[in-house]
Amino acid sequence: MQIFRPYADTVARVILTAIVVTPFLAIGVGYWVTASAYVTDQSITVDQPVPFSHAHHVGGLGLDCRYCHSGVESSTIAGVPPTIPA
Repeated sequence: MQIFRPYADTVARVILTAIVVTPFLAIGVGYWVTASAYVTDQSITVDQPVPFSHAHHVGGLGLDCRYCHSGVESSTIAGVPPTIPA
């Protein structure tokens, strides 16, 4: 007389595999969500507080972004340059 059905071994293997795989899958999904454009606000554009033509200064005159925006290489946003000359 058998105690378990023939498919019991398969069910046990699937459950044990799920127990091992689920934490890794959860960590991977967590990293994917935190790096997504929804969380990082990558698609949000910010209106300029002062009317300014980047096309003229960067495209026409050839000024580098670092001339006005000091945090352009060290921050996720370029930042607003000071309006008072130093």
